[in-house]
Amino acid sequence: MQELQRAIDELRRRAHAASDPQSLAELQQEARDLLTEAKNTPLEQKAQALFAEIADLQSKSARPDTAAMRGLVRRARIRIEIAGDDDDIDEAIDILADALRMDAGNADAISLLQRAGAHSAQARQRVQDLFSRHDIQQAPSATPSEPPRRNEPPPAAPARQP
Repeated sequence: MQELQRAIDELRRRAHAASDPQSLAELQQEARDLLTEAKNTPLEQKAQALFAEIADLQSKSARPDTAAMRGLVRRARIRIEIAGDDDDIDEAIDILADALRMDAGNADAISLLQRAGAHSAQARQRVQDLFSRHDIQQAPSATPSEPPRRNEPPPAAPARQP
């Protein structure tokens, strides 16, 4: 019984020290095994609590707080849509920087940053810096170096020689 208690305590310590989802999944399997061993013993409640605790840690590490993320993305989208000046764009970029801290792979935040980066050279630089800091491979679309030519007459036909 004491050995089972030590195993539960050790697994709890390892679970709180674990940081990646893969190791938490392995620990969850170990907790399931301990739960089987503790079945119909006084330690069954503790084993169940440990299993639930590890499952909770695993779900938290797998995905950030989605409600908070949606709120940040919504606030930034509104700022960008009603942007009257560079301050609104700067505010949107600040909001999206918080979103990237929560989840650097959030597609909505990345897309909005690309839109904000298209607003000005300063905004584009800030967005590129954020992408570099968070190792995001998608860079904001650069402005074309040469504007497209419009209403330009077609090239003259070569002169015929008799």
